[in-house]
Amino acid sequence: MSSAYTDGTAAGTSCHVTSIGGGKGAGRGAALKDRPGSAPSEGFQACQLAVANCTDERCNGLYSPAVPYAGKPVWQKDGDATSNEQFIYYSERAERWYIGDALEEGGFTFVQSPGKSLVPPLQGWQKNATATVAGCGSGSGIKFAAALTELPKLLEISPWEDQELCYVTMLKLLGNIVSHPGEAKFCSVKIENPAIQKKILRFDGARGFFEAIGFCEESGSLVFPTDGSAQAKMASEMLEGFANEAQYNHIRKERHAKAAEVARKEAEKDGWAQARAKASANAASAGGGGGGG
Repeated sequence: MSSAYTDGTAAGTSCHVTSIGGGKGAGRGAALKDRPGSAPSEGFQACQLAVANCTDERCNGLYSPAVPYAGKPVWQKDGDATSNEQFIYYSERAERWYIGDALEEGGFTFVQSPGKSLVPPLQGWQKNATATVAGCGSGSGIKFAAALTELPKLLEISPWEDQELCYVTMLKLLGNIVSHPGEAKFCSVKIENPAIQKKILRFDGARGFFEAIGFCEESGSLVFPTDGSAQAKMASEMLEGFANEAQYNHIRKERHAKAAEVARKEAEKDGWAQARAKASANAASAGGGGGGG
């Protein structure tokens, strides 16, 4: 199945640093303060993340943006007298977002992810952990915390074909705004348009996301600022990463289901073969017993 949308995530870069803080990786890599670069100060990567309810208490707390690692964002929670610094980071090798105190050495909890989005999933963390967007910088016109909260609702759209069409249509609308800056006709979507209702607005999370990124209702339409081309581009990148991740997970789920079905049929086939062999052995045994009388 080919991708219906371009993967807009940055390619991972080679990095041999194995630790970004104290703890089990300390001394085997550069400390965070020594790493080149700076923490993101704008966009959805500059949001703070709050982790709660994890059965490993070391994971819970507020995480702030830190210096990226291998092309992916990192979030940091400062340590205290009883614990080291903790980090949320992505491991390409393991295809997981981890919460831990050292890079590429696992962590105290994790969530499986193909890493197509530059923000970790808010759902699905191990050890009952939950992640929420706690706060974001301002100035872009996008309410990032609200947008990132609305997006996971789109994962409930079923069947997948409807979910995929929703992503594709939303990305097309945002792409038109980016490609035609300042043109009002591309910045307005009629709410009662049958096609828009069918493909987007009937689904929980879609309108909420649009409003979070800057659309406002005016005279029966959702209207985006005509001077918001850069804002639309940022929103499109956020949605694109989320959509690519959803598509990847859907493909993986389909493959697992097919593999399970093949295994079930093989087991069923083996079961019939064993049953026939047992029946033949019983028949031979019965026949041999009759001949000895």
